[in-house]
Amino acid sequence: MTKLMGVILALTFLAGCAASPGGDGQAAAKVAAATCMSQADAARLTCEQGCPTATGNEHFSVQHKIARENLACKETCGTTHAQTAAQCSSAR
Repeated sequence: MTKLMGVILALTFLAGCAASPGGDGQAAAKVAAATCMSQADAARLTCEQGCPTATGNEHFSVQHKIARENLACKETCGTTHAQTAAQCSSAR
């Protein structure tokens, strides 16, 4: 019952933001953009967690190779994040 009340209050708040005079739905658009960015940030974090990392038990040359792979992987995650962030900001 408490969860249902929370959902109803949240929907009422969002509807009020969208219908507020002079707001033209700008508040709802800002909420949507913020949600989009939160999802993009979470996706980047998940992506970066999947990048290869050295355990410290490897030979130095293997650690160096893994470090390069890690950097390339994180750059790819960052590029994807930047593209998603641009889509989020253009949706405002």
